[in-house]
Amino acid sequence: MTGNSDSSARLVGKIGNQVPPSTHMDGLAVSQDLACFCECCTLAPMDNAKLFPLIQAADLEQHPVWETILDDEADDPSAFPVQPLPVINLDSRFVATRVRLANERLVWAMLFNVDLTDSRKTEHLIQLRIEHNEEWFWLARYWDIDAESNGPDALARFLGVAADEVFPIHYDLTGLAAGLPSVIKGQIPKEPRERLPRDEIIRLCVP
Repeated sequence: MTGNSDSSARLVGKIGNQVPPSTHMDGLAVSQDLACFCECCTLAPMDNAKLFPLIQAADLEQHPVWETILDDEADDPSAFPVQPLPVINLDSRFVATRVRLANERLVWAMLFNVDLTDSRKTEHLIQLRIEHNEEWFWLARYWDIDAESNGPDALARFLGVAADEVFPIHYDLTGLAAGLPSVIKGQIPKEPRERLPRDEIIRLCVP
């Protein structure tokens, strides 16, 4: 099974100024300019920028944290490595690490919508993009309109295993980001502990 649809169709507003979900919320958090507002970190030189769909595991191993930038002249957003690590802010950024599946297998993943200061918000809004055989799969969350077609069972098929060998998915951002322990180390279950109504999800998206 190949990966599902990629970046442009899944583009959302900058986290913290995210528009309420209408058709699909999963995807990239993007800055509208090149400014980095985090005092402790800087963007890597511009020659390290890559179009988001071209970023592969080798890039992530070298640079685990990226900031995504909208480019009016390109169909896809670009991403720029962020340094030094650990960062204290993941707004408009994604962090990459090997996540551990239930069967102990390690796979590369990009994590989006991680709020280092809010574990409940992260639990419900975190997005996951997983690599397998150089293809990528966006995991739809329970509030996504494509949750049935791109949810946990679809991810399991993409990985070629049963769903109970995939979930829960454990991640550890130690050394990459600094924040609440419950955010730095967490898991994504097949079924959420609670299902928030749509208006609650929207409130979590709006500062």
